[in-house]
Amino acid sequence: MEIRPLKSFKADLDVPGDKSIFHRAAILAALSDKTSIIKNIPLSQDANSTIRCLRALGARIDISEKDCRITGLPAKPAYELNAGNSGTSLRLLSGVLAAQPFASSITGDESLLKRPMRRIIEPLTEMGAKISHSSNYGPPLKFYPARLTGINYTQRTASAQVKSCFLFAALIAEGKSSYIEKKPTRDHLEKLLVLSKAAAVKRGEEIEVVGSQAMNNFSVTIPGDFSSASFFILGAIISQNGKVTIKNVGVNPLRIGLLKALKRMGANIEISCMRKNEADEPICDITAYSSKLRGISIGDQDIPSIIDELPLLAVAAIFARGQTKVTGASELRVKECDRIKAITREFTKLGAFIKELPDGFEIEGEQTLKGGIVDSHGDHRIAMSLAIAATRAESASFIRGLECSEVSFPEFQKTLKSISCR
Repeated sequence: MEIRPLKSFKADLDVPGDKSIFHRAAILAALSDKTSIIKNIPLSQDANSTIRCLRALGARIDISEKDCRITGLPAKPAYELNAGNSGTSLRLLSGVLAAQPFASSITGDESLLKRPMRRIIEPLTEMGAKISHSSNYGPPLKFYPARLTGINYTQRTASAQVKSCFLFAALIAEGKSSYIEKKPTRDHLEKLLVLSKAAAVKRGEEIEVVGSQAMNNFSVTIPGDFSSASFFILGAIISQNGKVTIKNVGVNPLRIGLLKALKRMGANIEISCMRKNEADEPICDITAYSSKLRGISIGDQDIPSIIDELPLLAVAAIFARGQTKVTGASELRVKECDRIKAITREFTKLGAFIKELPDGFEIEGEQTLKGGIVDSHGDHRIAMSLAIAATRAESASFIRGLECSEVSFPEFQKTLKSISCR
């Protein structure tokens, strides 16, 4: 897709439902024999991967526009489950599959086959799961009939996917389980467990779950996805003439590391109409304006709440005054692609200079982007970050593979075109 420089960046927008919350809500709903209602579901490829796998497990899922009704309880799938490009789908569903009295397997696309799964295999195995995997602990994962037993587990990787995988397994395992979380990660599943009146309690760093419990149904409205909103928030901020308002955005404190970072950088961002949904998730309207940014440092403690948006932070840093340095983000190496390498390589093609670090990157700001031909590496967040950066280049840019944005934000290209046509 060709991206031309924009003289202004102004719009009033809505964004898709938060897929991180949807994955967890859909799987939790499928563990009950009663019907749950989930509203404002994202219609992305990742969300469809979870829906497809749950249907293969016997869940009845009826979708009407952006709402769905789910009635479940796992049943032996007739074929291998395929999570596509969705690491969240595969990791969360593994917690359910590992605890079943039947054999099953799950795989994904070429990108997903390269992503690390040892982090979920280890706790599940400690609970009694029987799992086979590829030589590098990757998919396809095969699960054999097993009766899991509750354990006390201390976080080894600051990952909400690992935590959610463990909690799903703990709901089915025999006895009590506890998860000790030293570094807080997004707590969407914990909030949904409270909404569904599950036997689960959070005390400080510990989450205790009672196993072998019958799950209740619930009704929840998914907030707008902050990760999707962040592309257009930054588009307005780096524009010479920008103002974007995005409504109904989820602003869970453990998800908005980029928002906090941009404010530290001096971004003019307004929050209004703050309220909460049925699961106690905070929601608001966000308005962002053109701003003069300054460089900041992002370290290990900041990473869990900003990990998905670090490619966008690189865009902000290019136009900020002074140096921005990101460390402690080695997790970027094992996303849909090596995002540290992709950030360094592709923004360099646009005319920026970025110093690659083993666990992050360093950028001297106030740079000028010339435009050029760049590649998404099949990574939706790299693709969309390049597109936003290209709106501030001196000449047109061409992004190969921008269609991979449909993994999380199917309307991204259409939305960006609507801004350029104003």
